[in-house]
Amino acid sequence: MQRNDRSYKDLKQKQKSAIADKTYKLYLKFYLENQRMPDVAEMKDICKRLFTAVQSLAPKTEYEEFYKIVEKYFSSATATFKVWRERLDFVGFSR
Repeated sequence: MQRNDRSYKDLKQKQKSAIADKTYKLYLKFYLENQRMPDVAEMKDICKRLFTAVQSLAPKTEYEEFYKIVEKYFSSATATFKVWRERLDFVGFSR
């Protein structure tokens, strides 16, 4: 049963983790298809797609609140992909 009084902060850790995984997968998919991280406009598009899923779980979540969370994941994903690229370049893997 859906609760209409929940915000993102009220979600269970397992639900937040699932959202974080989905966020990471969308960034990874974008990176693999474009060989670069998304720019600000593309990041906002990704965030809007994720936000619809969050709204179904936590209707009281504000977009601005969620966007800050996605920005945090974006920073983490950017650092991770940078390390991967450096390692692949180190071993001579060409794209």
